[in-house]
Amino acid sequence: MANIQYAGEHLMPGVIGNAAIMTSFVAGIVASIAYFFATQQRDTPQASKWLQIGRFSFALHGLSVFTIIGLLFFMMINQYYEYQYVQAHVSEDLPMRYIFSAFWEGQEGSFLLWMFWHVVLGGILMVAAKNGKPQRCPS
Repeated sequence: MANIQYAGEHLMPGVIGNAAIMTSFVAGIVASIAYFFATQQRDTPQASKWLQIGRFSFALHGLSVFTIIGLLFFMMINQYYEYQYVQAHVSEDLPMRYIFSAFWEGQEGSFLLWMFWHVVLGGILMVAAKNGKPQRCPS
């Protein structure tokens, strides 16, 4: 049976959001694995390649997280009620300041807020690291 489409339905934010969620998940796993190998092979030439892969993957992960957050805000502000999260947390008479706070009202929004801070702090740590090389812990 083919997908049913109704007139006036806004499906593109959902399609882009699903792609961003998958991209964020895969890029986060790749970044974790790459940084792990970069720290394990610290004194070898392969460490810089793993570090480069880790940086790129984390940047892609961050871009995907910001895309998801932007799309969710877009759907909430425009009141696209065909999406369950928007229907559950937004109403037509809700002022903008409450729409902003309704973003993290549900469990999914809280997780997105934590992912936002994870990306911000990870970006700060990447910038603050000397030359982007993993540092040894003093023993």
